[in-house]
Amino acid sequence: MISVDFANCVYVTLLIDCYDILYSMKYVHKAGEFTWIDLFQPTREETVALMEEYHLDPIIAEDIVTTTPKQQFLTFPQQLYFVFHFPVFRQSHISGFSQEIDIVLMEKTIITAHYDTVDALDAFRKKAEASLIHKNVRNAHTAESYFFMILHDLYNASGYELDAINSRIATAEAKVFSGLEKTMVRELSEISRLLINFKTSILPHREILESLKHHNIKHSNIRNQHLYEMIETDFFRIKNTLTGLFDTIDALRETNNSLLSTKQNEIMKFFTVVAFLILPFSLVANLFSMNTISTPIIGTANDFWMLIGGTSFVTLCLLFISLRNKWI
Repeated sequence: MISVDFANCVYVTLLIDCYDILYSMKYVHKAGEFTWIDLFQPTREETVALMEEYHLDPIIAEDIVTTTPKQQFLTFPQQLYFVFHFPVFRQSHISGFSQEIDIVLMEKTIITAHYDTVDALDAFRKKAEASLIHKNVRNAHTAESYFFMILHDLYNASGYELDAINSRIATAEAKVFSGLEKTMVRELSEISRLLINFKTSILPHREILESLKHHNIKHSNIRNQHLYEMIETDFFRIKNTLTGLFDTIDALRETNNSLLSTKQNEIMKFFTVVAFLILPFSLVANLFSMNTISTPIIGTANDFWMLIGGTSFVTLCLLFISLRNKWI
């Protein structure tokens, strides 16, 4: 006879359920006839289920299972498919400089899929659960409204990333004018790399938004024109801020290089003057080290002090000339 510990079975069952919940990571939000499904690291089983329940196009189901390097906007019957890459540096939970977010927009359903924890989506989920979106946005119970509001929050998060980069630039600027030019060469280069990666991620959005605009105009189905204009404003605000930061970092790098070059020139100038002043000693030492039969002064009384005195007099004269001409 086999004995079974019921308490242990319940404990193991709970562990298995927690494990499934942890690695499924599918969030479903319903508001009336509208449904928002958020997938974290979607599996093929989940996409197959979506194909059956929401008639998700097989091409989309296959694409959202893995990451997509290229951002894109594709149209399907009754479905629009977006692949966005949003730049992220402070909030990334994995290595990399961008987070991919796939969005499927249908008439009454929106599906989002991502492969890293996206803080902006987590915050949006909390607002949705608290019904804050419905209070602030007309026609909030539509997939189109949720699509634009999700993009709005994602662009706001990108703006916070730019604010962090701007603060880093301000810190670098203070150090540049504190005499740390050499140290800041690497720091400015790293900031430039962040801006370049940010630009690479965000600029393709313009083409996607333009394609979406033409698609909606063609089908005359923009019900939330004010939300679309808000997204355009968000994008161009980030783009203009990014351009300004590029101009700032370029000017700061040029200033840093100028200060560093000036400091190096001053150092080279100092050593050149030192070599110029030592020249008489070197010349006299070479002259009197020649193996000749009759060398003047050498062999007379106080010959060493006579050579030192004469050479020092010439050196003082050269020093006076240098000071008069402001060489040092």
